Amino acid sequence: RTKGVLYQLKLTHNLWKRTMLQQYAFGSDDLLDIGCGRGGDIRKWNDCHIRHVHGVDVSHPLIQEAIRRASSSRGRTACTFQVHDFRRPYCAMTRYGVVSTFFCLHYFCGSYYDCRTLLETVSSALRPQGFWIGICLDERKVSNWIREGRSSPYVSIRNISVPIDDDAGTYGFGCAYAFSMVDTVTASSAGDEGSVEYLVPMPGLMTAARDVGLDLLFAKPCEIPMGQYAGMEASEMCLQFCFVKKS
Repeated sequence: RTKGVLYQLKLTHNLWKRTMLQQYAFGSDDLLDIGCGRGGDIRKWNDCHIRHVHGVDVSHPLIQEAIRRASSSRGRTACTFQVHDFRRPYCAMTRYGVVSTFFCLHYFCGSYYDCRTLLETVSSALRPQGFWIGICLDERKVSNWIREGRSSPYVSIRNISVPIDDDAGTYGFGCAYAFSMVDTVTASSAGDEGSVEYLVPMPGLMTAARDVGLDLLFAKPCEIPMGQYAGMEASEMCLQFCFVKKS
């Protein structure tokens, strides 16, 4: 892992997640992590002294790996895991102080219905004044990349259904693109062009979120460290956000 071409990028993105967890979840009793994958944030949860984390992902193999990693962890965070597709209704067994969705919100923006279903889950899973935190790609920057026909040795974005003749930022849900980044789970392989993702229309997301009791605290570009590193163009597209559950 330390020899991968995108090692510095991964360190940067992990620092962003760690910082958000420290700010909003440090010492929390519980956290629901949507899109937990292989459990790559287990050490961060432990370092933030979160007492219990429930990780959920759509992939059975990834959840099995997360369970294996948690079983070998010596940290104090109690971890439980579950397979579920959050494009379907979900009833949380408890209410959480924090819900996190790091680098996965784009999968739920294929339609207004899918996003609304996720938002209803997030809202119902949070206690009043609880936080929903996450990182996603900025729709404007992805759209500009497509419109300008940009290319990179490390990142590939191919348009599927993003309307490139419209003003940036006016798209709704269902605008698809194929995203591939070398040395990551999104990397393209034989027969595909990477991960099919969707623009996250922040204005539409904010409106839908308000309807289910979630108010936006901020949505802003992630801080890029000084110096150049491989794949920085992907980092420059990243946006961090935080919503709070109304009382």
